[in-house]
Amino acid sequence: NDINSFDVTYDYDTMLVTENISGLNLTTMSSYTVDFNNPITLSDSTNAQVYISNINGGQAQNTSDDTLSTTLNIVVPAPGKLVVGEEATGTWCGWCPRGAVAQNFMDQDYEGYWQGIAVHNGDPMTDATYDNGIAGYISGYPSGIVDRGSVIDPSAFSQDFLQRIVIPPHAMIDNVAEINGNTLTVSVCLDFLLPVNGTWRMACTLVEDSVTGTGPQYYQANSYSGGGSGSLVDVDGTDWANLPSNVPDNQMIYRHVARAISPSFLGGPLASSAYSIGDSENLTFTFNLDPSWDLSQLKIVSMLFDANGQTDNAGSTKFYDAIKLNLK
Repeated sequence: NDINSFDVTYDYDTMLVTENISGLNLTTMSSYTVDFNNPITLSDSTNAQVYISNINGGQAQNTSDDTLSTTLNIVVPAPGKLVVGEEATGTWCGWCPRGAVAQNFMDQDYEGYWQGIAVHNGDPMTDATYDNGIAGYISGYPSGIVDRGSVIDPSAFSQDFLQRIVIPPHAMIDNVAEINGNTLTVSVCLDFLLPVNGTWRMACTLVEDSVTGTGPQYYQANSYSGGGSGSLVDVDGTDWANLPSNVPDNQMIYRHVARAISPSFLGGPLASSAYSIGDSENLTFTFNLDPSWDLSQLKIVSMLFDANGQTDNAGSTKFYDAIKLNLK
């Protein structure tokens, strides 16, 4: 019989989520894709089933042969873990839209667990200290490093992220700030969850979102224009193949822009070479704020580097939230 309506139920970890589908006219061998409108909350359970019922308003059927089962690959983030992806980019770089799109998808998929930082080169958004520091890690533009690991193409951010997010951090990180004129003082508190030995280092960065500018240097070169190099579809559905080869400044919004890093790209050493569980450490960083920066879009991102130079954990705080914490 033709199928006009049915219910489809997602059965997972004692939770049942049902979508009611109607208004169909499915004939023999037809297919239909169901996009669930209701959210499905993931847990550490790996088994899930989906089954069809209530066909055509209750037509009798045996649901045992209307069921699909699957095993899920569950990735459980370590508590308090934040992974950092640093991307080398520039407005002059025609392939760098690939990095921007990769960062946008990481934000969409892993918000709260991922912090992107776009390190610009050769354009008005360049911070020389950050740019010179990342130069020794990258192999061209665009390039990326996740938690200061091996250089990768930004399109591979997700793979490295899924490996890093499960590793328990050695310390939780909190950022508190105060402002005096154009001087920003950031106090970073480390609360150690695991023992630490050796030379560990700390760096603090300022990252501005939604940056715009005027003039040719804010045009974004686009090697995907025309579609000869394939499509590059962003999270909002924009295909860079349909954009000009030099995207005008009034069409560009730059995200995750690295504005400053202190005391250096490699950070400064902690006061001690050994910390035990339950120990705390406080570090202070000072920045000169550029009046052109939009403080409402600014984040304070602090990174703890282990003895091998990899980012063990990070803390990301919106600028005004860090100021409010200082006032409490």
